[in-house]
Amino acid sequence: SFEDLNCIKKVLEKISQSNLNFNNVIICGDFNLDMLNEKDTRKQDLENLMSLSCLSQIVSKPTFPSSSPQKLIDLVFVQNQILNCNVVPNISNSCDHLAIVFEIDLSYEFKSKRIITKYKSDVISLINFKRRIIQLEETFNFENFDDIDKLYETLLEKIGEIMKDLKTIVKTSEKFKMTKEMRKLLYKKRKSFKNFQCTRKTKFFDEYAQIGFKIKEKILENHKKD
Repeated sequence: SFEDLNCIKKVLEKISQSNLNFNNVIICGDFNLDMLNEKDTRKQDLENLMSLSCLSQIVSKPTFPSSSPQKLIDLVFVQNQILNCNVVPNISNSCDHLAIVFEIDLSYEFKSKRIITKYKSDVISLINFKRRIIQLEETFNFENFDDIDKLYETLLEKIGEIMKDLKTIVKTSEKFKMTKEMRKLLYKKRKSFKNFQCTRKTKFFDEYAQIGFKIKEKILENHKKD
């Protein structure tokens, strides 16, 4: 359930820190959180947490109660390409939830080598870092600066202090050069995922996943050249 969010954080953190090569990650179950309720702020918290591990929720129809479904509380988060996902009548007379049947494409394998990034961190620290940045934006007095260079240096210093406090966000030795081609791929990836979120059509998620794998390959190619 959603009350076990800390448990989910720990699982994601262990996955991110593990030396094992997880080709596929699937998290599913009864979260007791209605994803159709836009007023529930916890919905965004859960989505943000999962998105940090490239996990997307693929169920789009209500699953509870089985007699007259109105809430979407049975969720499936995946990293893979979706082949099919359906909410179907439950065959159990003792369960008040509808069943979920989904197929994913396991033919895509993640590279054993991780994406090269300028900084590396665990899931929890990244969440805390984003929160601290939001707090900085809310409290920082921009009006005190007339010099753009001084403002930039001060902001960098503040961000550096936050990263130092978190300790687990550290700079990596590898460097990645952003190219025009990579910018286009990143833009297409974001666009595909937005289209999937709006339409829930699997073809957009397929595009999103394929572009993601292509980006990883480009990054690794660039790293080998350097």
